[in-house]
Amino acid sequence: MTGLWLGRPTGRVSNPAMSRWTTVVERAGSTRTYTGTGNGVIYADGPIESLFGIVHRNVRLTIAARATITLTDHVVYQSPPGRGSDAANLLGLYSLKGDVQVDGARAPRDLHVDAVILAPEGKFWVKEFNALPDRGTLSVLGGVVQAKLGEFGAFDPTRDLRLGYSRVVRFDRRLLHQMPPFFPVSSRYAAPRPRPDPLYRKPRWEEIPVP
Repeated sequence: MTGLWLGRPTGRVSNPAMSRWTTVVERAGSTRTYTGTGNGVIYADGPIESLFGIVHRNVRLTIAARATITLTDHVVYQSPPGRGSDAANLLGLYSLKGDVQVDGARAPRDLHVDAVILAPEGKFWVKEFNALPDRGTLSVLGGVVQAKLGEFGAFDPTRDLRLGYSRVVRFDRRLLHQMPPFFPVSSRYAAPRPRPDPLYRKPRWEEIPVP
């Protein structure tokens, strides 16, 4: 994984084959390099201000942060899953208290994000989505779990103009039997119907807290 910038001080992480991690931390003009064996998790006790890069075909990784994680470019698998693919690459993005957001001013047109995204107290969205020109499509391969529905784009009817991104989310079927390292999961769910929606009449699925 390349291009992980952890605010101030900044850091970048490379992990070519999951056996050795190299972390470079830049602080006040000086640079320190740390190497070692990773456990599959990168954690930031604060925000991640810029995330982008390629996940090596043999890497299973969870990137977690206490605050918001900001994507500024493509985050993609070196070998996408599919028929005939034996690639193991799998990525989880987990913001404990914030959002997982795309910086619309810095991200490219037709953005690709390969990851399972979890924001239990926030949302997955595009920052300044309603002030951007048409940026094409934001394509997600994986899954999205969020507390609030995030915004990606808008339409200005007065100018017949589309703003921000359209969105396509494709479920990664590998998630039926595997998850990124240490990713929080649950097998307890319920579908309460306290006040059925008169239009759709569908239950609202929610996780049951572990007692």
